[in-house]
Amino acid sequence: MSNAIEDPRVRAAIEHYLLDLENTQPKNTKRNYRPKQEEWKEWCQANWPAIPDVWPASVPQGQQLPGDLVDEGKLLLFMKEVVASRPPKKGKRVADERKRHLEAREAKRAVKRRRAPSDTIVVGGGGSEYESDSDLELYESTLKLQYNTVRGYVSAIQKLYDEQKSRESILRPGHREWH
Repeated sequence: MSNAIEDPRVRAAIEHYLLDLENTQPKNTKRNYRPKQEEWKEWCQANWPAIPDVWPASVPQGQQLPGDLVDEGKLLLFMKEVVASRPPKKGKRVADERKRHLEAREAKRAVKRRRAPSDTIVVGGGGSEYESDSDLELYESTLKLQYNTVRGYVSAIQKLYDEQKSRESILRPGHREWH
């Protein structure tokens, strides 16, 4: 531990400004970062071994940190596998795309109804909603996440990295920041 951290005044400043996020981090930031950080932790739990009891320990360069400890390689893999590869979950663009999809389906149904013989009885004349949950599940969005959404994930996980670094959870020879 360096002399600066041994100084109780410096330790108190670190605790207050870097680690006391309940009082220093804006509410909107907490609300936006929390689900992204939870998603990161769940992904790490599924893909990496747990943090050993003898932690902190030195990890050789090129080897990923255990558990939900943040390192550049894991962050990039998370962004590639989980975030960048999926469509947005909510928002105006999603609603507009879903509406266009419903309208296109309704137009196809209308054409089929017109082509049906006149002695055919149409039951439940087709509303504009999905007929079942399976119809909704079959629908695949073609939208891509926007830059700011992806950047929000990076910022949330970078904040987690900063907290871990401040708490001295990450000790690696020659470890450099990657902001």
